[in-house]
Amino acid sequence: MVDHSTRPKLAAILAADVAGYTHLMESDTDGTVAAWTHARDTIIDPSVAGHYGRVVKLTGDGFLAEFASVRCASDMQEQLAANPLDFRMGINLGDIVDDGRDIHGEGVNVAARLDESVAAYARAVDLAPDHADLRALYALALTFAEQPMKAASEAQAAMRLNPLDPGWYCGVLGHAYRYAGQFDDALAILSEYNRQSPGFGLVDIILTHADMGNAERAATYAKALIKARPSFTVATWEKTQNC
Repeated sequence: MVDHSTRPKLAAILAADVAGYTHLMESDTDGTVAAWTHARDTIIDPSVAGHYGRVVKLTGDGFLAEFASVRCASDMQEQLAANPLDFRMGINLGDIVDDGRDIHGEGVNVAARLDESVAAYARAVDLAPDHADLRALYALALTFAEQPMKAASEAQAAMRLNPLDPGWYCGVLGHAYRYAGQFDDALAILSEYNRQSPGFGLVDIILTHADMGNAERAATYAKALIKARPSFTVATWEKTQNC
C-alpha cells in the first residue's frame, strides 16, 4: 500500500509524453490510440506494478509515475524505447509531497522541466539537424533526462558535424557514457577532454572512478582537479548538475 503523507519523501519521478501526439492523432487516430493503449497495457502498467510504483495520473498523451528508485524508472524507459510512439521522458530523484490524489514538490517540477527541455531541443534539432552545438546540447539534456545511450548518439553526431571538435563535446559524450555505465569508454573520452582543456573533464573522471569503486583513483583525480582549478567548489558545480 502506498503511504500518503504531507511529509516530504524521496522518490524517483518519471514524467512522460508522446512527441507529436496531436499530429499523430490527426493523421491516424485509431493507430495512435492502439499504440498508446498497447504501451500502457504491456509496458507501463506491468512495469509500475513490478517495481511497486504507481501511475499518479494520465495526461491524455502521457503520464506521471512515482517509483522508489531511479533504476525502476530507467527500466521502464528502456522498454518504452521499442514502442512505435516516441515517448519523451524526464526522470528525477527528489523530494515530493503526496496528498493522496496527486504529488507535488521540486522532484516533480524538475522531472517535468527535464521532459520539456528534451522536447524543446528535439524540436530545435529537427529544424537544424546540422547544427553541431545544438546536437551537443541536446545530448546533455538527454543525459540529464536519463537517456544516456540516445545522448551518446547525439554527442557523436555533433563531433562528426563540427570539424573543430571542441573539447566540451568530449565532456558531453563522457558524461553520457558514465550515466550509461560504460565506464571504460567514459574514462577514455573524458581523459581526452582533460587533455584538450586541462582541468575540465576531471569531475566526471572522479565520479566515474567512484562509480567503479576506485576510491584511491577518485581521490588522486580530486587532488588534480583542485590543483588545476583552485577556485572550484562543489556548491558551484552542483548548480549545473542533475546527478
